[in-house]
Amino acid sequence: MNEIIEFKVPIKKYWLLILFFGVTTILFGLLILIILFLMFKNSKFKFNLDYIGLLTFFSILFNYSMWFTFGYEKIIIKGDLIKIIKSNRIFSFKKSINICDIESINLYKRRSKSEQFIDIQSERIRDMQRAFPFWIKMGKIILKTKTTRKTIFNGLSEEQAFEMKNILETELNKRCTTLYKNNA
Repeated sequence: MNEIIEFKVPIKKYWLLILFFGVTTILFGLLILIILFLMFKNSKFKFNLDYIGLLTFFSILFNYSMWFTFGYEKIIIKGDLIKIIKSNRIFSFKKSINICDIESINLYKRRSKSEQFIDIQSERIRDMQRAFPFWIKMGKIILKTKTTRKTIFNGLSEEQAFEMKNILETELNKRCTTLYKNNA
């Protein structure tokens, strides 16, 4: 079975985080440009080790703002492997899982017990707090193996997540039974 299936989903946009990290990154970038301009213009300007901290902090903020603005998640199903890729178009995190090692595919269930405005807003705030470190354990679909629990596709709606779960379960059943038939 050499069929390759690929799904790519942009991450869920949290506009408050995009605004905060975007403005902060622009301000730090301008500060660094001003420092560089002063270094070249004024020969008496001395390089301070604190500027290395500015450069480091700028690069971290820049990566976060790229993640919040242009980030995506992608899975590639090829043969008996699922490759999970999370990227901000500069850096990528990749994880490969053997498709037959997956024990279950579940949907993430909302924590709020009611549809009241207050419960929905508190759920959004919790999501935004969890979204900060690269959407760790924040996807709509949960892939469980014996050793890991991986969440994927943060940007899907509830209906899309249900459809994607069905597609993944179909592929899991099709590829694992075909793999076992070929090995027998």
